[in-house]
Amino acid sequence: MKGGRGLGVLLLVVGLGRIIVGTVGAAGAFEARPSPIPTQSPLTTPSSNPTAAPSPTPSATPSPTASPIPAPTPEPTVDVEALVGAFFVELQAALRDGRAADMVDALAPAVFERYGREACETQLGGQPAEPGRAFEILAVGAPAAWDYVTDGRSTTIPDAIAVQARVTGPTASGDTTVERELHVQVVDGEVRWFSDCGTPLG
Repeated sequence: MKGGRGLGVLLLVVGLGRIIVGTVGAAGAFEARPSPIPTQSPLTTPSSNPTAAPSPTPSATPSPTASPIPAPTPEPTVDVEALVGAFFVELQAALRDGRAADMVDALAPAVFERYGREACETQLGGQPAEPGRAFEILAVGAPAAWDYVTDGRSTTIPDAIAVQARVTGPTASGDTTVERELHVQVVDGEVRWFSDCGTPLG
């Protein structure tokens, strides 16, 4: 019976040893086995940069529109031939009608400087009518220098206009027609003429 107990004790010890060994092995195996639940790393919140609002596009400042400069108004072209022709028509009518005094205001400035206005009014006012007086204009020249000479005095007119004309007027033998070169001057758009008014001043 002792022998049987001894064997039983031995088997029990061996059995316990297996149990212990098995337990330890199982525990070791349990410890070595990785956790089936993965360790979750804390979520990293991405730093989101706020979307920058687009800067407003500056509106282009319109450059001031330059005011158009008005073109200068061209001065009207003076038709010298027409002016001269009209003047001699007027002078012819005044001389025919005995109204030579009406033409005093149309005398050139140089005539007044030489004779004075009063002398010219007297001279022309006393001139008799010339019914046959006539002027036929043949040509009108360009302004040029000309010497106004009467009674031994001379004045250079820088812009005198030479007029070639066929002139009919009284002579001792009656009305005679001759071709002559007459001179006038345009002053401020008006035709001025030259005459001998008698005795010069001083």
